[in-house]
Amino acid sequence: YLQALSGHRTDGYLHRRLGELVDSQGDKSEALQYYFDAYRHSPCDIQTLEWLASYYIENQYPEKAIEFCMQAALVKPEEIKWNLMVASCYRRTGNYAAALDKYKWTHQRFPDDIDCIQFLIKICIDLGLPEREVYENELKKVTKMKEIEFQRKTSASKSQNIVKGHKISSAERDVAANTRNQTFDDHRKRTPINLDNTEGVFSQQGPITMRPYVDQLPQQITYERPKTAISKKETHGIVFDDNDNAADLLPD
Repeated sequence: YLQALSGHRTDGYLHRRLGELVDSQGDKSEALQYYFDAYRHSPCDIQTLEWLASYYIENQYPEKAIEFCMQAALVKPEEIKWNLMVASCYRRTGNYAAALDKYKWTHQRFPDDIDCIQFLIKICIDLGLPEREVYENELKKVTKMKEIEFQRKTSASKSQNIVKGHKISSAERDVAANTRNQTFDDHRKRTPINLDNTEGVFSQQGPITMRPYVDQLPQQITYERPKTAISKKETHGIVFDDNDNAADLLPD
């Protein structure tokens, strides 16, 4: 990595990778320098931001961690944890007003997040604000809604195991699987047909001739067409005479 870094000094990934290796060896100060260089060249790398924020929080420098938490919140706006970390850093520095504003802003954007509501209740208790009751009621509503949603998901997963109103148990599934396997084994073990010994099945003992069947035919065969059709009587038949003039039959 050092050889690669000598030719690519602006590669943030190489700086972060070296920081990870140095950190795994226990040298935090040198790892911090590599991570700083990685942040300078790749300010949107979420892993670099996470390490720097965690480093300053663990070393009791929350005011320095705010910068990296805010940057991570811009990179991952759909993740609420970065906004909560910013508010937590404000609270650790003693800036309760900024922490309260950040918690309220986060709650407006993520109204169903239970952790954010709990932090709001805690900071309202610390500051003695009457808004505590409002957030406690919201916490009850959100918790109830989460329980209902969890029950719906559980019932939906159970209904997938029901086929035509009958619940399939694990024992029945095992029996069905064993039956299919036994049937497959029976078909596979079936004795094949010996084509050399098929007398009376696929062949006759002697050659087949048509003479005996011809002798059994009647001596006089009439070729008259059989009268199988049902005759229909014509009720109002029209009879034309040969002497009739066709012109006389036309209308005037």
